[in-house]
Amino acid sequence: MFLAQNGVWIYITLFALLMGGAIGLPIPEDLPLLLAGVLLHEGRAQLDIVVPVAYAAILLGDMLIYSAGRKIGPSIFKRPWFRKRISESQLRRFKYNLDKRSLLMIFVARHLFYLRTLTFLSCGALKMNVWRFLIADAAAALISVPLVLALGYFAAEHYDYIIGLIGKAKIGSLVAALALLVAYLVYRHKKRKSTPQSAVEEEDLL
Repeated sequence: MFLAQNGVWIYITLFALLMGGAIGLPIPEDLPLLLAGVLLHEGRAQLDIVVPVAYAAILLGDMLIYSAGRKIGPSIFKRPWFRKRISESQLRRFKYNLDKRSLLMIFVARHLFYLRTLTFLSCGALKMNVWRFLIADAAAALISVPLVLALGYFAAEHYDYIIGLIGKAKIGSLVAALALLVAYLVYRHKKRKSTPQSAVEEEDLL
């Protein structure tokens, strides 16, 4: 268990947990950061080591997800089953939104464990500029890492309760995100039904 580690093993375990979450293990990013905050509060870890280790692990993990999407994404887009479900215009629109709202989308995805991997894979698959992705991801992590570490530090005596609250918040945020997605799809469907076909085709080209 992470809290049982001492010395250099604290930083090795922190790095490993964050990387494990990045490659698909069911480890929410917030959990090891919270526990690292607890260890900071207990004086068993050093802030000037925890922050760069956590930050580097998160950025490296996110770049691995992005690179995987960049490598396998194009081949998926060419599959007949995918092309039947997602049109070229929809892919262009999603890429446009990534380019225009990259910081917002990446920041939101970072705090929604269920969407993080999918969003970062999509960034790579749609050939989002690597530096744009890295800058947006680094800016988002620069906010989230100190915030979660501070939460673990100041709530060290009640971390079980805090972790429970975060679990509930993540479920609530997922439900809210799905509700917004459904509402948006319904809106788009109604808009298409009330719009002349020629206008719909012109919109798809935007």
